[in-house]
Amino acid sequence: MNIAYLPVGSIRNKKEAIRITLVSMAKRLSKQGYNIHIFPEVHKLAPKYEKDEIEIHRLYGVKFTTPKLLRILFNAFGEILSLNKIQKERKIKFEILHGFSAAPMNAIKLIIARKLFCKNAKIIQSIKTKSFFKIGGLFTKILNYCDIVTVPTNIMKQELIEKGIKEEKIKILRSYINLEKFKPMNKEELKKKYNFENKKIIFYYGLLHERKGTPTLIKAMDEVLKKRDDTIFIFAPRSEIKEFDDQLNSYDKNKVIIIKENINLPEYINLADCVVLPYHSLVSTEGNPSCLLESVACNTPVITSNLPEIKEIFHEGLIFTKPKDYQEVKNKIIETLENPEKAKILITKASKEIQKFNIIEIEKEFLKLYEK
Repeated sequence: MNIAYLPVGSIRNKKEAIRITLVSMAKRLSKQGYNIHIFPEVHKLAPKYEKDEIEIHRLYGVKFTTPKLLRILFNAFGEILSLNKIQKERKIKFEILHGFSAAPMNAIKLIIARKLFCKNAKIIQSIKTKSFFKIGGLFTKILNYCDIVTVPTNIMKQELIEKGIKEEKIKILRSYINLEKFKPMNKEELKKKYNFENKKIIFYYGLLHERKGTPTLIKAMDEVLKKRDDTIFIFAPRSEIKEFDDQLNSYDKNKVIIIKENINLPEYINLADCVVLPYHSLVSTEGNPSCLLESVACNTPVITSNLPEIKEIFHEGLIFTKPKDYQEVKNKIIETLENPEKAKILITKASKEIQKFNIIEIEKEFLKLYEK
């Protein structure tokens, strides 16, 4: 079976969650006999062709300097043309067009591709998060032209139904992580390995952005560092934003460590005394955030926001705070450091539910989806 993946964005950054998850699932499915090609947006820093076991094609598109809205429109057609070129070169027909986007309007691209070049293909649109482009919501009903729409939470499912999407088209398809990679390890041995003995480690990784709660975490960090001399904050950002770079670089380098190179992520999560993910919202963040899932899988205490989507997937076991409340985040960090056994008991409750996000289990759901 020939399947085309059409994500939004260039997926050029190998730290990017959407790239990691898409490529990892495509690799697994290829071993099951599926022929999968990925068609992302063109980017000036990304090659036209990549092969990470799975082939990635960026053959047509407009320059990055083109105004954003026009670039999105033209590059969407570029992805369709890339798809057709590969069909002709390889003498294949894509039987499934699977889109991945926060914006429902991405489905228009799939519908056009089917109309022009893949007459009998089935369309699946996966909406893994809420889009910050409000205009995209105007196109929500276009999802009724898809064969299947997948979402990661019941909350998102109900929102789509309220906007007029037929319930029978919507399927819950959770996000996934590799539980063979993300698993509990010996904290003290890892602290010794990385020269953090006798230190308390607070870890944050992912995109540095306002909606991810970076300003809240920085304010809380100020307060914690004043009260605890044994604490180190480690940031492993998946992007570079000058505003936050400048702020973090102003701190004592022995107290606030910024790691921009690739790291052994499971080891850093495991050596941490807690991971702090103080989301302001989950707009443009997966409904099942991968950083959250990975931290729970490593059995590391997690401080995060009491957003309804997060409470749906882990109704207990996490340390919840109000979004944007840096005082509460500070208090929970200190409480976690002072009562590690209590935090450990708590996270163990959440880790009991992590199996439902195992890539092995979600792979079975993808197989059912495609065979159906």
